[in-house]
Amino acid sequence: MKKVLVLLMGTLLLTGIAVAQDRPSAEEARKVIDYYYNGQGQGVVLMDYLLCQEISTEGPDKNDCKSDLNPGQLTVGQEAYLWMNYIVPVQDKAELIILFSRKGKVRKSTSVTLSGATRFRTWKKVPTNKPGQYTVSIIQELDDRDLDLGSFQYNVAESMQ
Repeated sequence: MKKVLVLLMGTLLLTGIAVAQDRPSAEEARKVIDYYYNGQGQGVVLMDYLLCQEISTEGPDKNDCKSDLNPGQLTVGQEAYLWMNYIVPVQDKAELIILFSRKGKVRKSTSVTLSGATRFRTWKKVPTNKPGQYTVSIIQELDDRDLDLGSFQYNVAESMQ
């Protein structure tokens, strides 16, 4: 029994050490900080995005996705949000356009304005009013060009009752 307990404790300690190794290298950290302070006019960086059922509005997880959704398992009428996390160079203001397309046509568009932050989190409600495969495109309008930040798909199925 003691051997099992010692083995279990060792495994838990190794797991904790493995998680701690996610620390960025000095070069990675320097690159991000340099971009934040000197990347004005080059565009924002979309660090992460999720489809979420709920967003935390208070507490230590404020503005984070509280419960994410599988993009292949939405149903008609289900409330869902596109949660996004950006790095925006200091003193920059970014204008983003988010397009929701189905059957090759834009069905909804919305905009987001971001300002300088190392962790700018925002979200928008996604259309689920009709079944089908949707494509989301996130675009930043720069002075001289549009910057495609990312795209992904989600599926809305008829509700099963």
